[in-house]
Amino acid sequence: SDVCSSDLIGLKPYLFYLPLVYLTQFAFRSRRELEISLICFLVLALPVFLLGAFQFTQSPDSVWNKYAHEGSEDSVASFGQENEYARITATFSYITGLATYILFVGAMAAPLALFGAKVVWRWLSFAAIVLALGNACMSGSRGPVVGLGLLVGGFWLVSQFFGQAAERKRALFYVLVAAVGVVAAVSVFERAAQAIKRSEEHTS
Repeated sequence: SDVCSSDLIGLKPYLFYLPLVYLTQFAFRSRRELEISLICFLVLALPVFLLGAFQFTQSPDSVWNKYAHEGSEDSVASFGQENEYARITATFSYITGLATYILFVGAMAAPLALFGAKVVWRWLSFAAIVLALGNACMSGSRGPVVGLGLLVGGFWLVSQFFGQAAERKRALFYVLVAAVGVVAAVSVFERAAQAIKRSEEHTS
């Protein structure tokens, strides 16, 4: 029937990529190749997040905060007590794309930050996570912030239950470092965090 057909079509986006869970492990011949690929991905993510931080410093009617479609100033989503900040999109056409990208970067950076082979790679991953958290705040939505916290916390829990003893000790140390990074991110991006808080108070 038409209902069953539409249901099957709706399931396609959720099931179509499941084989990649199995196939991805064969795309890399060694752990080093995987880590280098992740590092390249994170390096490319840094300019995206820096652009988002720059957009936050611009007014909602700035050319830097226009969406893909033509529209007036009122069409640009904003937040804060007086809607003084534009909800950033970075290199993406709309806010949803950036929110999804933030979570994806968090998922890629968290394991490398905890178990990367080189110290410089781990610190680069932490920098990516801090910038991702800042952009999540600047997006004006709590969803990416909560999702990023769940991702990083989830990877830490997995390491505690299934990691080796040395990995568990190192993971605990870096969780403490991550906590300091979160405090630093909130301090650096204080205006964005306060704007989200004021926006919620204004709408409640």
